Amino acid sequence: MDKLRQSGITLLELLVTIFIAGIVLGLGIPSMVEFQRNARITTVANDMIAAISVARAEAVKRRAPVTLCPTDDPAAAAPACVVGANAGWVVFADDNDGNGDGLPDGNGTIDAGEDIIRVQPFPNGVNVFADGNYISIAATGFTRDIPGLGAGLNNFLFCDVRGNRDLGGGNSAARTITVAPTGRPQVYRDVARVAATLGGCP
Repeated sequence: MDKLRQSGITLLELLVTIFIAGIVLGLGIPSMVEFQRNARITTVANDMIAAISVARAEAVKRRAPVTLCPTDDPAAAAPACVVGANAGWVVFADDNDGNGDGLPDGNGTIDAGEDIIRVQPFPNGVNVFADGNYISIAATGFTRDIPGLGAGLNNFLFCDVRGNRDLGGGNSAARTITVAPTGRPQVYRDVARVAATLGGCP
């Protein structure tokens, strides 16, 4: 009668397998972390481009100012504009007739009755810098300055822990957005442009 054959692996085979798995993980995990960082910062920049584009389209459609401002609580039921906040941005129809003259006020403040059009939260791990505290789009689709609030912003800078590191081909790990006077936003990622925007990543 044949003996029952037992199958399995030896200790040496197990050690070799663990060693190879360690090498694969050692190479793969840093690449995955880099991929996640790239995806996160690209998503934040693209979402901001979308928010500005929506604001421009809504201003033209409504024939009234639409404003974007920073907020410290983008998840709030009624988010408020907060100068210097870095949690996110809110897009709202700046069109409530608060003084009874029949004209949109466009004062850069979220007043009662003004529609919240879009809220843009920023994820942890991405720092957002800007050269102003608001973007306001007139009914023409062009940017406008709000009396009493100073000039509207023209540039955003998005940075993470990598700063303005060259990822190859002159492409930066950071992103910058420039808003033209026509209200059209454009995103850039070349190292030289990032370095020249708001002093570059800290």
